[in-house]
Amino acid sequence: MIKVKKEKILFLDIFRFLCIFAVILIHVTSDPVSKIPVNTWQYFVYYVINIGSSFAVPAFLFLSAFVLFYNYEDRWNTSMIKSFFYKRCISTIIPYIVWSFFYYAVLQLSVGKNIINEISIFLTKLITGKNYAHLYYIIVIAQFYLLFPILMGFVKRFSNFRKYLIHFAIIFQIAFFLLNKFFLHIKAPGSILFTYMLFYCVGAYIGLNYQVSKNYLTKKPLRWILAWIFIGIVYIAKGYIGIQNTGWGQPLIAYLNFIIYYLYVTISSIVIFIISNIIYTKWGDKLSLLSEWGKASFLIYLLHPFILLVWRHYIIANNTKFYHQLTMLAVPMALLIPWIAFLSLRKFSFAWIIMGKVESK
Repeated sequence: MIKVKKEKILFLDIFRFLCIFAVILIHVTSDPVSKIPVNTWQYFVYYVINIGSSFAVPAFLFLSAFVLFYNYEDRWNTSMIKSFFYKRCISTIIPYIVWSFFYYAVLQLSVGKNIINEISIFLTKLITGKNYAHLYYIIVIAQFYLLFPILMGFVKRFSNFRKYLIHFAIIFQIAFFLLNKFFLHIKAPGSILFTYMLFYCVGAYIGLNYQVSKNYLTKKPLRWILAWIFIGIVYIAKGYIGIQNTGWGQPLIAYLNFIIYYLYVTISSIVIFIISNIIYTKWGDKLSLLSEWGKASFLIYLLHPFILLVWRHYIIANNTKFYHQLTMLAVPMALLIPWIAFLSLRKFSFAWIIMGKVESK
């Protein structure tokens, strides 16, 4: 039987760009959100941008699941497990180790500590993804890599599991929330894959049923976009009211937070998927730069926090009169400098060590 080669989905690079741009917005606005008085209009603007962009990392996990299940579903077997993990190691884990050491060294040297003498700190934080704030995502994605063969095995073996994958994810997500709230009390659930199962499984389901899902989602995109805007307003307003009014919504606020967060991020991932397809279909040739930035998204993700660290220390700190202007100028700097680095490095054979798999030009 001749297998039909699957369609290469070209709009996914635009999806990656929209997500990495949201990541940059989160990190750029995190400083003013932590410093500016909460009763000012400037704080409100930064807060809206910061919280409104919080779908970014879960959407990347949604995309990762989509790509893996779409690409492997019709050819997966247990003999592929070794090559699967080898590819993930080359494309993700080794660059993660390199960048973890880089950020560890930067932070150690900045406070005058010896890098070698403190190497145990590096190794401990390497396992937990804490050598710098954004690196936890790689640990989460690595956990999903370990889970992927199991989920794929269930998908291939049990037709009902495949059919009701999203239902399973919803039930699992609720169960994990309640289990953690009443029994586990995990202080940093954001570093555990179970926190993101719903987003991952929705991405997996769309990947397994790509054509049907795409036709359904793109048939009436406006209703999804309006739903996104509505739930986004509710999500942001709920958080802002809580900040302005200590104790608001108790004792039920934890349940409200859970429901609204998962609704917002799930719909956000779907809408970014829809919008990426629309942009590519209608303006792909005119907005090809977005796709190029999407291709560089992994290096942008790894490098941009260092750009922001330097920018805040040497530029903003010495020009506080222009704090807001320089803060927003950090957005293009955090995007463009890593992109220039990507263009410069990808011609070299060793580039994968720094930024994972690189498409040949």
